Amino acid sequence: MWSFLAALLIGRATGGWRYMRAALLITLIGCVIVGLIYAVVIFNAVGTTPEEHHVQHHSTH
Repeated sequence: MWSFLAALLIGRATGGWRYMRAALLITLIGCVIVGLIYAVVIFNAVGTTPEEHHVQHHSTH
């Protein structure tokens, strides 16, 4: 799979079609940026959640 993607980015698999490579590269870079933003938002949300729990556990013993 990686060899196909590398060949696609280099241009061997598409016959050297520049626009297809550019679109794939922009999509790949966009996915990486969106993934990083998502990770930052999730880690920020996890880090800012309070440690106290709102649900009280009752023991039956």
